[in-house]
Amino acid sequence: PDWHRLVTHALDLGLLVALGSNGTLIDAAMAKTLAGLPIKLQLSLDGGTAAVHDRIRGAGSFARTRAAIDLLRTAGKGEDLVVAFTPMRLNRAEVEPFIDLMEALEIRVVQFPPLACSGRARRDWSELILGDDDRLELWRTIAAQAPRLRGRMDLLADCFSLNIDRPGEPYRCNIG
Repeated sequence: PDWHRLVTHALDLGLLVALGSNGTLIDAAMAKTLAGLPIKLQLSLDGGTAAVHDRIRGAGSFARTRAAIDLLRTAGKGEDLVVAFTPMRLNRAEVEPFIDLMEALEIRVVQFPPLACSGRARRDWSELILGDDDRLELWRTIAAQAPRLRGRMDLLADCFSLNIDRPGEPYRCNIG
């Protein structure tokens, strides 16, 4: 409940602030508040279709997150909006439809963070985590899209420190 106070305090300290959300609670008033803050926003959307995203995040969450994207863009926050797609077995086939949707929505930055072994993912880890062959194919798919999108959309995968020519080697966040 005190997120706004925390964000403004961090900004007052001169910190760069980024806020992550699933977007489901963002209404017009919240979008206006967020648009008035000099922060980056990351919304999670784990599918290019409602069927896949809702299977991962819960019924109706795709529509609510999509509405949040529209509200934030209307409020003037589109340039500071990043949409994250966490690749996993359940959504592997959704990468191209997801990128197409982001292009249609004029989202300029898309991230592909690795699946974290926490929450529901910890319980279902072996059913969710991509195998080496799927991970390699995922990055080939994304790499094939990059030239077409150059200058209009950045496809970020910095947290997958992975040599795609040597599958099976450990991957990890290159920041750590």
